[in-house]
Amino acid sequence: MDSIRRAILERQRRREKMVSSFADEIKALMVRQLPKLLDKIKRGTTPTPEVAKILLSLESELRRAGLTDLMDTIGDVYAEEIKSLRTQWASTTKKKLVLSDTDLENIETLVSFETTATFNSITASIDNIRAAVFREVIAGVQPDVNTIVQDSAGLTRRQIETELGTNVAGFQRSVTMTKAEDLGIEHYLYSGGLIETSREFCRERDGNIYTLDEINSWDNGQGLPANIYLGGYNCLHQLLPIDKETAERLGLDTSKF
Repeated sequence: MDSIRRAILERQRRREKMVSSFADEIKALMVRQLPKLLDKIKRGTTPTPEVAKILLSLESELRRAGLTDLMDTIGDVYAEEIKSLRTQWASTTKKKLVLSDTDLENIETLVSFETTATFNSITASIDNIRAAVFREVIAGVQPDVNTIVQDSAGLTRRQIETELGTNVAGFQRSVTMTKAEDLGIEHYLYSGGLIETSREFCRERDGNIYTLDEINSWDNGQGLPANIYLGGYNCLHQLLPIDKETAERLGLDTSKF
């Protein structure tokens, strides 16, 4: 059991590192590029067509500076998750995880959706920056560009890290349960261990085996489907498909088999 938890924690660390690195790069790009454009406004503090042109160019300039290429790397996070899934299955069930062409197409579509959602968070941040700068222009003062960009980019970074991390974990669980059901697997181990901030929802379930019907009846009180997001935002637990033989070997309660 300890070896499974260690493997889960290692996969979680890899996921968190990739997601955090992506969020850091988004923030760094914003902080590096946007002040260069906005500093031009310091030379004149009245609302002019030139000011509007600069503000409207922020998104396109960010794209040209590397945002588009950076967004493409979200697919790498999901590819690593698929790799981890294959290893996970080998540890708790004798069945091999096989993804069909349809599965791969669905994954590609999901990655596209996630990329769009992340980009929408960035564009919302740019809109906030535009509004903050323009308010100061209207007030007749020089915009504090660095503070405005740093604050907005920092908030965007935290939002992306939370949302993308939660979505990737949900993706992993969705694939797990879909493929397990295809293969006739009906039992899952709620695993991942506990930390100081673990929710009561997870504390009650960690280390126990559940059927699909039980899982589908859960309510985490977070407004997210508990069968996919378990404890909710940033939940680190996983549902591992498990067979009776493995459960017995791990010394788990097998009464539900």
